[in-house]
Amino acid sequence: MSLNYNLGVRGHHEIASPRLRGDEAERRAVAEWLAWESHRLLAGPALLRYVHRFQPQTDPAVLAFLKSRTLYALDQLERAVADGFLVNGRPTIADIACCAYMFKLDQTG
Repeated sequence: MSLNYNLGVRGHHEIASPRLRGDEAERRAVAEWLAWESHRLLAGPALLRYVHRFQPQTDPAVLAFLKSRTLYALDQLERAVADGFLVNGRPTIADIACCAYMFKLDQTG
């Protein structure tokens, strides 16, 4: 079951409470961060990790491109969580989705 399904159909997006307490703007903000995670972190750190682990003969120019993409995404994320969490100062499924990539950063080279 995807996180977007939980957010859109079931109304689940918070960690502390399984039911949606926030308003529609908060739900949209969580959905936006889930889309951002899917596009920026999957195409950045996740792809770079995959290339380092499973494609060791990758062209250095490709690695440089992926590394710059990864650093840009991580910079965006760091600025966004400066107050602690991505949406309204409390943990949501967007935070969980994004933090999952942080546990494997040491494997990105």
